[in-house]
Amino acid sequence: MGGYLLFNQQCYDIISQFTLGATHFSQVYIYDIETEALRSQTPYYFINIAETRDYLNVEESRGIKASSDATKLPTHLIREPTDDGIQLNATAQECEVDLWHDPVLRKSLFFSDELVSALLGSGIKQQALALFRCVIK
Repeated sequence: MGGYLLFNQQCYDIISQFTLGATHFSQVYIYDIETEALRSQTPYYFINIAETRDYLNVEESRGIKASSDATKLPTHLIREPTDDGIQLNATAQECEVDLWHDPVLRKSLFFSDELVSALLGSGIKQQALALFRCVIK
């Protein structure tokens, strides 16, 4: 929502069992902005991604382009993500957390294979998560 990630209870229950480092969740509820009335008793969870890793292999990845905003640090954007289009360096295999952001790739969020397996194994559809498989070389 608006560039922020909200998870439902099912996703939160699964993700929170994994190694997240300093990444943490805040429970939120949905309110009517005008009346301030609670719109749903269902809690959602805002995730604050605090773990960053620099694993992106820019030269070997497909579907990304350099950002044209010179006022920011050098970053890249995903144009049209596809399975196996993003390549990560081999050091990604040694990552000690299961969820991280790569600062070189704007709006990126990477999940470990184990976390993806748990999410999909719970019945959550890959399309609902908008996941794309990466290559590690």
